[in-house]
Amino acid sequence: MKLWKSSILIIGIIALLLSSMAVSAETDASGDVFHWKGTDWHNWTWDVDDRPNIDIIDISYLIEDRLTISMSVAGSFNTGLSLYHLEFNSSDAYYRVIYNPASGVDPIVIALPTEFTPEDLATWEPPASETSIHEGTLTATIDWITEDHAMTGFYGWAQEWDTEDEKALEAWFDYAPNDRSPYGSYDDYYGNGGSGTTPPSGTPGFEAITVIVALGVAFIILRRRK
Repeated sequence: MKLWKSSILIIGIIALLLSSMAVSAETDASGDVFHWKGTDWHNWTWDVDDRPNIDIIDISYLIEDRLTISMSVAGSFNTGLSLYHLEFNSSDAYYRVIYNPASGVDPIVIALPTEFTPEDLATWEPPASETSIHEGTLTATIDWITEDHAMTGFYGWAQEWDTEDEKALEAWFDYAPNDRSPYGSYDDYYGNGGSGTTPPSGTPGFEAITVIVALGVAFIILRRRK
């Protein structure tokens, strides 16, 4: 009888612990990196390329008393001309990790309420967080900044580019999940296994806004560390 009661108690404790956290992982196909190549910002060609260092194979989040988010790639994070982005959204905040290996700076963690304005940037402080890179996995654990911890959006993307000159430009992109891609549906460019001279939608935007935000916040963080 005592053993039965102890078992019930243990099961209850486990159920309580599990109910206090939410975890989700999403796999992403390997070998699905989108490759752009153009001349004079025209004559774009596209195909699917093997680029392990930005080939996202998994993203996951864990909701506890802090937020933990991670991204895994098929290769490693030692490539230079590249950017990695991971974003978790709630109804009143977003949490973003941005990593540029060539910068020599640890992954940058940004947490902002949705009502954040440009004027607030002057007094913005990065959240308490820890980041780590182990082989092909980038992980960040971040303090919550608002009360709502339910996920409303979660995705990652990675990009790499070749050196740019006056005549040519080349870049690679991967998105997880794939429907986050701004270049059309997954089947438009992965389903046919071929290449073309007419991209499915538009031309590569190189995530310009994200890069600008990352550089701005990185400058603030570096200035405060001095």
